[in-house]
Amino acid sequence: MKTHHIIVADDHPMVVNGLIHILRDKAGLEISATASSTDELFAALESKPCDILVCDFSMPSGELSDGVLMFSRIRRQFPGLGIVILTMVDQLSAIRALLDLGIHCIVSKRDAEEHLSRALLCAMQARKFFSPAMAEIVDKIELERRTAGKQELTTREAEVVRLFAAGMTVTEIAAKLKRSKKTISTQKMSAMRKMGVQRDSDLVMQFLGLMDARESST
Repeated sequence: MKTHHIIVADDHPMVVNGLIHILRDKAGLEISATASSTDELFAALESKPCDILVCDFSMPSGELSDGVLMFSRIRRQFPGLGIVILTMVDQLSAIRALLDLGIHCIVSKRDAEEHLSRALLCAMQARKFFSPAMAEIVDKIELERRTAGKQELTTREAEVVRLFAAGMTVTEIAAKLKRSKKTISTQKMSAMRKMGVQRDSDLVMQFLGLMDARESST
């Protein structure tokens, strides 16, 4: 059986000790390091073998105390690393940010210990796992995104997207419509959010697809 090396990171010593106690007797797992700050975490990731990181959403001590910035950097530096988030954080914005970073094994500290084991297994297999409390939050986020995707563009948003899809830049659209670049940029970003896209190319493709669908139905 392959041994998976784990780094445990949490700024609460009792949590770290508890995780060591839970994980040390599990077959195929070996704790290679622990960390209580972001500085310790990155030092460990750079010097110790690690297949899976078990980490809180954020740790106040260290250079990167913001959880989103911390995991953004981890994703950039260690793209193949399996990540299991174990946290008390339940804000939709924080969990949404983790999902957007491609982190899909998240366990609430409010849930039973058994869910951590399942999350670790899923992380090893590059599968998704959300403990019950987290699953409720993820369901809300997905519903929010589906609802946003069904929102109609305003007349001005549709006009901006139409011109952008035609090849005009934000600056050119602002000059043509006699609006500020900031206003055009805001309307473009609002349209992207409603259409559920993040890249300019996807915005153009989806808008053109909608236009084709409307023309074919008439």
